[in-house]
Amino acid sequence: MKLTDKQIINIIDNKLIDNCTEEEKEQVMNFAFGEEYMESSDKGSRKLCLESLNVNLVKSDSPWEKGEGTIADYVFILKDK
Repeated sequence: MKLTDKQIINIIDNKLIDNCTEEEKEQVMNFAFGEEYMESSDKGSRKLCLESLNVNLVKSDSPWEKGEGTIADYVFILKDK
């Protein structure tokens, strides 16, 4: 059964996930964390979302994009709003 946003929020607010079917649990988790995150295989790793910081990465083929180096190794420019 496809849950509505209101039903999912009720499940989360009232900690009812243990009462859900596997299909419902999947819907709740996708709603709460996003499908991309739930399908990822590196849930324990830290990630930086450049869009949330409102910046652009200057070098497109940088090791940063490949998950190498640290944020201090790269130059970022602020986007115009």
